Amino acid sequence: MTKTIYFSGNIELKDMPVPLSNERFSELFPGVVGRGYDSFKKLAGRHEGKLMPITRIIYRTSNPSNHKCGAMCRSATGPNCECACGGRDHGTTA
Repeated sequence: MTKTIYFSGNIELKDMPVPLSNERFSELFPGVVGRGYDSFKKLAGRHEGKLMPITRIIYRTSNPSNHKCGAMCRSATGPNCECACGGRDHGTTA
């Protein structure tokens, strides 16, 4: 089974994401390119009680290889990660 992990920058958001209208998302997070829920909404999540934009969504398999994270992970453009970083560094320089 695949695990979905939500991030705002490098911060993993543990709570369930909430969809916000595109207008509300833009009001709360001006200039931030968030991940879409659909064409009318974008996702946000909470970290320590604070609402934050979801900027990356990572999919992790139930039995990842956990190989050492490197440049290929940091520059990845796809959503699947099996590195030891657990998705924290995945696609951060792409």
